[in-house]
Amino acid sequence: MKAAVLTKVGCIEIMEHEIPQISDDEVLVHVEYVGVCGSDLHFFAEGGIGAAKIQEPRILGHEACGRVEKVGKNVTDLKEGDNVVLDPGLSCGKCHYCRTGRYNLCTYALKWFLGNPWTDGAFREYMAYPADRTYKLPDSIPKIRAALIEPYCVALHAVERSAAGYGQNAVVLGAGCIGLMTLMALKAHGINEIIVVDVIESRLAKAVELGASHIINAAKENPVEKLKELTEDIGVDLVFETSGSIQAQAQTVEYLKKGGTITFVGFSSGQLVNYDISTLMRKEANIATVFRFANQHKKAIEQLADNPIELEKIMPQIYKLDNIQQAIEENIRDKDKVIKCVIEI
Repeated sequence: MKAAVLTKVGCIEIMEHEIPQISDDEVLVHVEYVGVCGSDLHFFAEGGIGAAKIQEPRILGHEACGRVEKVGKNVTDLKEGDNVVLDPGLSCGKCHYCRTGRYNLCTYALKWFLGNPWTDGAFREYMAYPADRTYKLPDSIPKIRAALIEPYCVALHAVERSAAGYGQNAVVLGAGCIGLMTLMALKAHGINEIIVVDVIESRLAKAVELGASHIINAAKENPVEKLKELTEDIGVDLVFETSGSIQAQAQTVEYLKKGGTITFVGFSSGQLVNYDISTLMRKEANIATVFRFANQHKKAIEQLADNPIELEKIMPQIYKLDNIQQAIEENIRDKDKVIKCVIEI
């Protein structure tokens, strides 16, 4: 089979690998589409994210969907030919966090996550994968939409962590893939007054198309002052920081209504942020954080099946596996044109 291997910073080579053998509890998945995540961009361009450094040739990619080719003898809920999506968060299943349903916090999950510095990912034609992390897709969900379920799970997790409810309003900082997914997840949870902040006009236009009530271009006007104007100086109930920008992270408290909640979603690669704790306390505000997600795939699939959310409206650009280096380079270089790349395997 073909596999796209990051051999050094800035270089991905297509190599021949053996098709893997499956264990009794695994399925062999013919991978069909894999989304390119922001973490893939960092690993490619910088060799890591904060302390997570690529140490050896590695297959990246973790936003995968495909078709079951073979099942292990202990697998009963999947069969050959099933369309599936993979939960990339592997874990030990035995520790305190796994037993309490927060497997994303498992010590082993820090390393056992597809396409990180320690575990090969999904930019390849076949994968042997645990059946309990493989979710069957209904035929009503198109494959390109399925390829976007994993980032949508991040957004769902963020919305749940924020305890969002009907009648609230929100601001989403950043209109990249995760920011736009958060916008869609908020709307699916009954939040309709949503302000989106970014510095790229084309991404803000996409936010309007997806249902943002207001947009703010932070490159052209002061986003804090504009939001105060839009909310009659009250602020918003919910702030979602998805960009990973240190400046945006520091500003979150200024957008917030008294008693509101800030949810940090985007990583800033380990840099420290000067933060106004005193104002946060005077507002008696809440802070939530997100590390990947847990137990969201089933919810996302049911939501997409029952009340279709067209995730593909973010307009992902599709590239063949042989062109993966071009895809990643364009995603990094042309942020005004490319919101999301998806690799067709």
